[in-house]
Amino acid sequence: DRYKGEDHLEGTTEEGYAYRFSEVHAETQSDISYSTLFRGLFFVLDLPKPVQGRVKILPDAAERALGAFGKMLQEKLGGYFQKNTELIYFEDYPDFEKKFVVYSDDEALARHILTPQAAQLLLQLQEQHPQPIRLSIINQQLFFAFSLKKDLLVPSVSQSVLDQAFVQQFTEEMDIALGQLAFIERLCQSMPLDSRPTTRPPISDATPKIPLPQKKPSISYKKSNSKDNPFLL
Repeated sequence: DRYKGEDHLEGTTEEGYAYRFSEVHAETQSDISYSTLFRGLFFVLDLPKPVQGRVKILPDAAERALGAFGKMLQEKLGGYFQKNTELIYFEDYPDFEKKFVVYSDDEALARHILTPQAAQLLLQLQEQHPQPIRLSIINQQLFFAFSLKKDLLVPSVSQSVLDQAFVQQFTEEMDIALGQLAFIERLCQSMPLDSRPTTRPPISDATPKIPLPQKKPSISYKKSNSKDNPFLL
């Protein structure tokens, strides 16, 4: 229902993926109060080709908390909350299945994209990071939400920016953000995003395509406002 963002960066990875990310705090409203829906780093990457369909990979909180009953609830009610998608089981990845739940409007596409290497990478990251991670692929973009409990890059008014401790903290926090960007790039390389499953019909020429930037953008520090920056209000 409302959100705010800060520390917006954009550019191009070494492999040529145009990206942008920001710290985002999104909230949902209940009566007269607000509660946190997501707080952390939110990434958007432009993919080399459109993906005809939607794939969402979310934390499997229900099955972990309620076991078989939670799995049944996901199957019966998951589609209600994840509109126009269905729950996809990955029985071949039992460890991954315990941590994540996958929804898609095309089962063949979901199984094509989520290779064993991609599933293993997501599982490793989730085991290293106590907060939930979320991933979705929609049309020509990959969205990645990395939850955090603290704000990054917040200077102290009582500390000099030339102080070694501040420089160290700033560097370590930048490493958190850029480390996740490197992970997403590696994840993209483990997914066959530039090809389609053979069981699906070819993409029509009439399918709308999102244009990619014609030149590689560099990291920008210019001020921007809500009119041209979706991460800011």
